[in-house]
Amino acid sequence: MYSILVVGDHLLFKKIFKLMQKKQRFCIIFSCSDREGVLDFLKTPQLNTPNIAFVDYNLPNITGMQTMQNINAIYPEMKIVALSTFFTKKMMCELYQLGIHTTIQKSCSQQILCEILEDALSEKDSIAKRHRMREKAEKVILSAKEIEFLKNCATDLTYKEIAHKMGVKTRTVDNYRDSLFEKLNIKSRSGLIIHAIEKGIVTVLVQ
Repeated sequence: MYSILVVGDHLLFKKIFKLMQKKQRFCIIFSCSDREGVLDFLKTPQLNTPNIAFVDYNLPNITGMQTMQNINAIYPEMKIVALSTFFTKKMMCELYQLGIHTTIQKSCSQQILCEILEDALSEKDSIAKRHRMREKAEKVILSAKEIEFLKNCATDLTYKEIAHKMGVKTRTVDNYRDSLFEKLNIKSRSGLIIHAIEKGIVTVLVQ
C-alpha cells in the first residue's frame, strides 16, 4: 500500500481523503497545516516513509518552498506535488530547481487529482528531469489541434470532456495525447501542462 503525506489546509485534506476512500491501495499516514506540524513530523523517525507528499505552497508561518526543501533533504526519494491557487513564473522556476514531481491547482477536480497521483507513483521521471530535456523538444512542430488539446489539458476537464469540447471522439483525444507524449518525450498529463506553460501555450497568473 502506498502512503501519502498531506501538508495543507482543511479543504485540501478533505479532497484527498475522499479520493483515498475510493483508492484502497493508498493511505494518508500524516497530515498537518502549520509549521509546527511539519517540523514535528520531519524530526520524528518514520517506520514507513511516505511515497508522495502533497504540499500547499502557501502555508501559515512557513513557506511551502521551505517545507518542500526540508522534505526533500530528509526524504530525497519522496515524490513531491506542489499545490497552489495559482503559480507565478518565479514560483515555477523555483520548483523546477528543487526537482519536485509536478504542480497542480488547489481547485482541481478529484479526477485530475487521481491522474496526478497515479502519475507520481508510476513514472520515474521527475519534473526537473523533464525540464532538462526541454531543449530536445525545441524543434518539435505541433498541429493546431495538438495545441488546442494542450490548452484544454491545463483545465479541470477530463479527457472525455476535452473530447466533447473539441468536437472529436475520445479516442482522437487519446491519439493527441499519445502523439505528444512521443514527440515531447513526456509521460504524463502534468508533464504536458508544464510544457504548455514553458512554451507560452498556457499562461500562468503573474502577481
